[in-house]
Amino acid sequence: MAKRKARPILEDMLAYAEEARAILGERDGPALRADRIHLLAVTRAVEIVGEAANQLPNEIAQQLPIDLHPAIAMRHRLIHGYDSASADIIAKTVREDFPAFVASLRAILAAPLPDGS
Repeated sequence: MAKRKARPILEDMLAYAEEARAILGERDGPALRADRIHLLAVTRAVEIVGEAANQLPNEIAQQLPIDLHPAIAMRHRLIHGYDSASADIIAKTVREDFPAFVASLRAILAAPLPDGS
């Protein structure tokens, strides 16, 4: 399988991070926990952000002005520790960490990328 270019991967990360924020809306952890459909939707969007980050080639990721390890670690936690994933942590992450993450991704995508994409 051919490696994907960085731009489509980063665009996926941005799109799903924005979707996670939109789906979460004003919900906090308890409200998200009480709304199973929104909990599942936000969780899936966060998982995809982390999976996309994980698929970005290391040589490209290391040149970006953003640390992708937290997104990848969150994805691993949600997938492998699905039974211990906390709605509070998911809501807090999306509310507190994703705004800066989204802004960084937008800035990165506004410029040429190290792989020419």
